[in-house]
Amino acid sequence: MDKGKRKKYEILSIILLVIAAVLVRVFLPYQEVIGVIILITLLALAVFFYRSTKNEEVVPDKSMSEATIKTQMGLLVETVRYIQMKNVLTEIDPEPKLNFWCLIHGGFMDLPCLDWCKIFGSNAEPTHWKGIVKDIDQFKKDLLKYLEITQKEWESYWFHIKDYRDKLVAHNEVKPSVEKYPSLDIALRSSYFYYDYLENLLNEGKVEPIEPLEEYSEQFYKQAQKVAKTAIGSTKDIDESVY
Repeated sequence: MDKGKRKKYEILSIILLVIAAVLVRVFLPYQEVIGVIILITLLALAVFFYRSTKNEEVVPDKSMSEATIKTQMGLLVETVRYIQMKNVLTEIDPEPKLNFWCLIHGGFMDLPCLDWCKIFGSNAEPTHWKGIVKDIDQFKKDLLKYLEITQKEWESYWFHIKDYRDKLVAHNEVKPSVEKYPSLDIALRSSYFYYDYLENLLNEGKVEPIEPLEEYSEQFYKQAQKVAKTAIGSTKDIDESVY
């Protein structure tokens, strides 16, 4: 249902409810049976029209969808890069002594949580996946199958990473209740899944094969390893002197 029709249905529902309220005052004192019948009928119609506005699947604006898809794909690529950089640094130097590397470690923990939540976080996010995906239930099933987790496990992970983002990254609580850093593995693999989904949307009807984000991610990881080993090795003899 388009936005214009949905708005008309909402207005019609309100009008019917107002009419029903007026009729209650007019008919019920004198003709209770007739008044009740009319009231129930109008209320039923109002509920029907209101539910119609909520249950209809919202069709994305085609003029905006391609731009949104490309924006989302960019966010997913950045998310993957940040996570792989965090993985590389943790592998090579899990307990850095220099503040320089500690800050970089922290940044690569926070940044992917921010970008991932722009797509998988609150529904109100302008780049949320529900703004593009038409069959939401099927998408969820396919995503969970790909990740090999249950709906409950997804909800637990979603809450943990969003809680971290809300209380320690995007905002700052004096006494945050987040007890530990979230794992980034599910964020990484869900990014692979959705990126490939979007690329298939953009290439619908075309014969060119797509490049899975996971393949790019593996190549990026290998290059990041070389860079990080050289960079960390070149600073290993520097002692921290500024605290």
